[in-house]
Amino acid sequence: MKKFTALHLADMRLRRADEQIHAPVLHALFQDLAALCDAGTQIDAIFFTGELVAPDACAGTTPAYVYEYLLRPLLQAASLPGARFYLVPGSRFPGGTAVNAGRAGFSFFSAGEYATAEQRALYKNIHAVFHGNNHTGDSSSLMKSLGILFKSSPASLYGGPAQRAAYALLEYDAEAAGAQWTVALREFDEAGKAFLQSVLYTPNGHESAERDAEYVFSTLLPQLARDGACLDGLLGKHALSRQTLPDDPQAAREFLIELAFVLFDARTLFLQQDELERFASDYCAVKGWDLPAEQWLAPLYAKGLLLQADGQVVFAYDYFRTYFLAQRFETSFGLMPYGPQRRDGMVAVLQLDGRSAARPFLSALGVESEPSAPAQEVCKRS
Repeated sequence: MKKFTALHLADMRLRRADEQIHAPVLHALFQDLAALCDAGTQIDAIFFTGELVAPDACAGTTPAYVYEYLLRPLLQAASLPGARFYLVPGSRFPGGTAVNAGRAGFSFFSAGEYATAEQRALYKNIHAVFHGNNHTGDSSSLMKSLGILFKSSPASLYGGPAQRAAYALLEYDAEAAGAQWTVALREFDEAGKAFLQSVLYTPNGHESAERDAEYVFSTLLPQLARDGACLDGLLGKHALSRQTLPDDPQAAREFLIELAFVLFDARTLFLQQDELERFASDYCAVKGWDLPAEQWLAPLYAKGLLLQADGQVVFAYDYFRTYFLAQRFETSFGLMPYGPQRRDGMVAVLQLDGRSAARPFLSALGVESEPSAPAQEVCKRS
């Protein structure tokens, strides 16, 4: 096998009474697949997971209707024989594991269940497992550690009020250097009535969740969302009238930029509390502010930008350190993955994928590694 390309479709939930609702999505899907084939993509298989027909479909939703309305035009658009269409139902079901329920097939490899000894043995011989939802559990942990679990289509062709219709294009090139699976998500654009490339996932199937700085700040620190002036000042979006120290967000931004640089220069993620207070005191003196360090730092702690614990102080989220460091060097923060690791152990809103968010930035400056990054963070997490 030199190169293998497959489509992952999910949950069409066909119902003849909803034909006019499904029509725009299916028409766009067929056009998209035909265009991919015309551009040179050879599709080797189609995997359809979940519900092909709605559970409450009327009697008119017959197998012949499903074939003529969906399967035949789908196979024609993909230039694929029917034998290469794989219907994979039963990936989720109540009542325990697939083995206990007496069921077989792909549901045996459900990522959210307990991994039996039999499963553990089989997983070592599996090349890849693709799924469309966030799963946690013993099985998913094992799959991730083996490097075979990939997030594929998180949505469905059915779409819904909370998500767009989407499908995934899966590729494996055995001849490519460092051959691995890649995942491309294509989402249905309601306005253009067409499928477009999504930026939601990185090529290896891990969610990138890239957001602009305003979204990240207001999400990680919800109180900032209610204080637009403070958020704007921290982001340096536009000039605001100066507020009274130490509550001036523009002044706080300038200080945090310098603090991020101090940490970068020292190749550390934290300062001892007395070190930070000396730095803050010196900073205020240089600025000509008659302000005690404790009073200057208090709003930064109160807003959640900095955390102090066990006599040490860090940026509450690695993203903040990276963002302000980027401003010091006038480097675009949009080029860096976001790192929401909370230093006090709390679960973050966004997910960190790999090493510290500063890693690409540091590499660009010729710094090969971050001494403070634990070795286990080299492994990818989805």
